[in-house]
Amino acid sequence: MKAGLNDILLIGLFVEDDGRRFYERCSKLVSTKEGREMFNFLASEESRHYTKFKELYVKHAGKKPVLSDCERTRLAGFRKKADVFVRGSVEGLLDGASDAIDALDIAVEVEENSIRLYSGFRKSVSEEGVLDVLKTIIGEEERHLAILQMEEEFLTSTGEWHDFRIVTS
Repeated sequence: MKAGLNDILLIGLFVEDDGRRFYERCSKLVSTKEGREMFNFLASEESRHYTKFKELYVKHAGKKPVLSDCERTRLAGFRKKADVFVRGSVEGLLDGASDAIDALDIAVEVEENSIRLYSGFRKSVSEEGVLDVLKTIIGEEERHLAILQMEEEFLTSTGEWHDFRIVTS
């Protein structure tokens, strides 16, 4: 069974909402102001992506999306191939994480999976406006991945956070 456009947009809504909640949890895990700022920035980016998907859904479906547990379950099969949260739910994803490096490791995996998921969706969609949004969001997810990888490398080698804004400008 192939995901239709509305299903793809709903999956994007779930993924971006999960991403926001994940990064908010990461920001509470780290002890430094710089780490919290970076994770809060990523949470705000995910909220912005959520808004884009919601606007597209309303435009194409002609109604507001319903993000129920029933819908999440129905769409789980489509998400399984490149599930962004492969280690489990957002709530349990950081359960073994003891420090910022652990959080960054998991976040890198989440962004890689997001890129894979959205890239797969691009192959299934023909609407130009949706393709444009997917292309934009993939680019932003790639930027998030670069930020996370840079931060992890810098934090591992120096014990300090790098200024993530260098990658965002």
